[in-house]
Amino acid sequence: MLIRIEINQIVKYSFVMLVFSFSSNAQAFIHFTEDVYKSNSRCAYAGRILGIEAVDNSDEIGVYVNDGNGGKILIGAAVMGATVPGMYYTNIYGNDSTTEIKDGAFDNEILIFIFWDNSENREYTIESSNMSFESQKNLTQPSIPPTFSKQTTYGLLNLKVEKNNHPPIDDNETLYQMINLLLNMLK
Repeated sequence: MLIRIEINQIVKYSFVMLVFSFSSNAQAFIHFTEDVYKSNSRCAYAGRILGIEAVDNSDEIGVYVNDGNGGKILIGAAVMGATVPGMYYTNIYGNDSTTEIKDGAFDNEILIFIFWDNSENREYTIESSNMSFESQKNLTQPSIPPTFSKQTTYGLLNLKVEKNNHPPIDDNETLYQMINLLLNMLK
């Protein structure tokens, strides 16, 4: 009995790692549609959404870093449940040192996680106090606040959404995002 449980856990873990290892993050985004510069340097984060019921194949996670000029750069995104039901999984890309502009995260740079609730059309920036982790064999335990470290797969960084002080997104911004999505599909 004990051996069977151990084998089941190994099979389950192996399947999750296989999915994470070969995931291309090729998903149909509605909200986080900015282009992500896919450098040769990347890491990966996965986890669950806590505090609300995130909807698979609908809600999204965007990961940003500061651009150094008062703005932010999208460096990774995920559609909930697109890789593993009930979870997000995203590749996060590092800065390309061969380009003159910042296009990704620097090593040990703090990451900004934003959850987008499709049903409410609202973004929720996840504060460090609303992050937790679950230990997983052979995966690196994420730091809180989360940081970028190339060629590392982190598991599991859980994000708690608190629905206070988050205004809805302007309808004009939504229209702009839909136009952007259509233009990207035509490329």
